[in-house]
Amino acid sequence: VCSSDLQLHTQEKQNRERMEFALATMRAGVWDLDIATGQAYCSPECYRIMGYSEPLSEWSYEAFFAHVIPEDRTRLQSKYPRVLAGDDVWSVECRMRRTDGTIRWIAGDADLIRDDNGRPVRMIGIMRDIHEQKLAELALNDSEMRLQQALVASNAGIFDHDLISGSMYWSPEYREILGIGLNDRLDLDFVFSLLHPADKLVHMSALARSH
Repeated sequence: VCSSDLQLHTQEKQNRERMEFALATMRAGVWDLDIATGQAYCSPECYRIMGYSEPLSEWSYEAFFAHVIPEDRTRLQSKYPRVLAGDDVWSVECRMRRTDGTIRWIAGDADLIRDDNGRPVRMIGIMRDIHEQKLAELALNDSEMRLQQALVASNAGIFDHDLISGSMYWSPEYREILGIGLNDRLDLDFVFSLLHPADKLVHMSALARSH
C-alpha cells in the first residue's frame, strides 16, 4: 500500500470518527435504507438510541417499525408510501420501545434519493433522541391547556404589555370582557381611553414607575 493511499484511508477514518462523535454529541444517528430490499445501514448511535449495546449484523425497514409503538406505527407506515410517491417528506416524531422495554420519543428526518429515471432507490436520514425535549413540550402544552380552561371557567383574560418594545397582547377572553374586537388597535392611548377618569391617573402613575 503506497503512502498516499494510506494517508487517504487515515483521513477518511478520521472524518468518519469526527462525524460519529458529532452525531453522538447531538444524540443522533445516521441510517441508509435500500428501498428495493428494505435492508438498511444504521450507525452505532442509532442502535444506542434503540437500546442495543452493539450494532446488529442486519437491519431493515421492518425491524425499525417493530420498535415503534402501535399507537404511532400506523401513522408512520401510511406516511412512507406518500414519501416514495413524492407527496410527502420524511420528517417524523414517534415513540419507540427500546430493547429494555422503556419508551422514548425520537425524531427522524430523511432525504429520498432517486435514480436517473426518477425511481426512489434510497432514503438517507438521521434519528435523534428527543425524549426530554418532547416531555417538556407536552408538559408545557398541558399547562397551557389547564390555564386556558381555568380562564374560561373563571371568566378571566390575560393582558401582556412589553415595556421595551411597547407591544401588547390581549387574550380573546380579555377582549371579550371589554367588548374589544380582534382587529381593534392596541396601544397605550387606546388602553387609557377605556379607563374611568377617576382611575386613569392612578394607572398612568403606576406605568411610569414600572419604567
